[in-house]
Amino acid sequence: MGYAVRKDGLGWRAVDLLEGKADLLEGETFSTTIPVIQEQQEEEEKLKSDVKTAIQNMLDTKAKEYEYDDILSVASYKSPTPLENPLDEKFRLQGNAFYDWRSACWRTSIAYMTEVKDAIALAKEKNEEYTLPTVEDVLAKMPTLDL
Repeated sequence: MGYAVRKDGLGWRAVDLLEGKADLLEGETFSTTIPVIQEQQEEEEKLKSDVKTAIQNMLDTKAKEYEYDDILSVASYKSPTPLENPLDEKFRLQGNAFYDWRSACWRTSIAYMTEVKDAIALAKEKNEEYTLPTVEDVLAKMPTLDL
């Protein structure tokens, strides 16, 4: 079993390998790796999506621990100046802290996932395997809320 790959790289199909020859059409080449590459790309995309969802859930869950609906609710209290009512000052301070934490988490995630993408490219260049991190690995890199 192998794969017939279009020379323009825009598609492939499974083909049988009979007597050392693949059943190729004009404009196709034989490969044993295209589905593996596609599978790796799908895994990378799934990891990015799963990481985004996990970070958003982490942010929202932490906000709920402080009795807000979600991260957007608490971040809406961000303000550079003290509020007139001293009783509301805790909301401003929490809003500022959550706003900064949310930004730091997304910056950290983007930087780490860029490192992963670069490592994958280098591994492919060297024809080596690369094991993707887990969502838990990425979450472990997130900064803590400084409140």
